[in-house]
Amino acid sequence: MEYSLDRLKGKTVEILPYVRGYYPRDILYNLWRSMEDDDLASAVFPQSKNEDQAPFKLQGDLIEFVNYFSDPKRILLIVRDHIKGVIAGLHWYDDVILNFRGWANMFYKKEYWGESAYEAGQLCLDYGFNYLNYKIIYGHTPWAKAAGYAEKAGMTLLYKMPMGYLLSDGTITDMNILYIKKEDFNGKLTKPI
Repeated sequence: MEYSLDRLKGKTVEILPYVRGYYPRDILYNLWRSMEDDDLASAVFPQSKNEDQAPFKLQGDLIEFVNYFSDPKRILLIVRDHIKGVIAGLHWYDDVILNFRGWANMFYKKEYWGESAYEAGQLCLDYGFNYLNYKIIYGHTPWAKAAGYAEKAGMTLLYKMPMGYLLSDGTITDMNILYIKKEDFNGKLTKPI
């Protein structure tokens, strides 16, 4: 079965698979700027190291962002508000083994938390299962709100690792590890929030 890119457009957001050279040259900067404007770059990169003597925080800076997304084992999906024509966030798959599995990650500008984030998550799971042909998708997050989105999208909490994560402010928190199998997702593209 051929995958139609029309499947990547929802009511409010659309998913744009990133391919270098097919988007404006400043797209990665604009994605990073979205995180920085919401003061969330260090939350997305919470365990990176900072140089104590540096006068400015290195954690989650533009260099780290670009280096992180330059890894060929990462698949970056831009989330765009197709009504306003602006970036709403991004999804990415880490540790990808095509035709087998990936680890899902997400970031949204604060104004898109809620229904738009849920819709984007559904579209990205569909892309993972029906284009990348994953059999299973895993996710992990220390944030209860993100785990809630994942569960509403159909993921199941596999394990809550106590004290398994160190946030950028030094807070130790639990790590939620979730998963969803292809057969449990397909045909279930919409669930109420």
